[in-house]
Amino acid sequence: VVDLDDGARVLIHLRMTGKLRFGDAATPLGPHDHVGFTLADGRRLIYNDTRRFGRILPCIGAADPLAALGPEPLESAFTPACLARRLAGRRRRIKPLLLDQTIIAGLGNIYVDEALWAARIHPETPADCLGPMDLRRLHRAIRHVLSVAVANQGTTLGRGQTNFYSVAGRRGRNADRLKVFRRDGQPCPRCGATLARAVVAQRGTHFCPACQRIDDP
Repeated sequence: VVDLDDGARVLIHLRMTGKLRFGDAATPLGPHDHVGFTLADGRRLIYNDTRRFGRILPCIGAADPLAALGPEPLESAFTPACLARRLAGRRRRIKPLLLDQTIIAGLGNIYVDEALWAARIHPETPADCLGPMDLRRLHRAIRHVLSVAVANQGTTLGRGQTNFYSVAGRRGRNADRLKVFRRDGQPCPRCGATLARAVVAQRGTHFCPACQRIDDP
């Protein structure tokens, strides 16, 4: 969210392949650079998106597009009780529900897989089957997984141009902290069983079939 001097705002959603970087005033836009913002100090903030999945939304006198989003999970208002209220009475499978930004904002595919593993919850478990202990574990796992990722400046997988890089052009360091994402076929760090991959709601999903059992009470 970029706040402008005139009170307007610009929302930039990077999605899967968008990146922001700084350049000077003379920096030409490259083939996948779509927008350049000139800053007061003369630098340019350049938006790059190889696959054009991202969005830039100018908000001038319009309704706040953030109003439809769910709570931000690292804010103090996101408590176990808040999570329980957001999921109450919902029969949808827990993984696609957590990816729904109107339920909880800011959770993507990597961090949902990691949080569900940490909470010992199978990704296809119906949300209304989760008990109070499950929800407390899930709340704790979501906050921990995101806090670690932020501390490590994000997750960069591989070296392709579509991978995540910071505004300073640096790779995120969080990939080495992942427990299950893209580790199918390897032993589970917790129980030693072989990690599995499935497609859940059209998203590649990684989990441990031994300690994330869908039939657990």
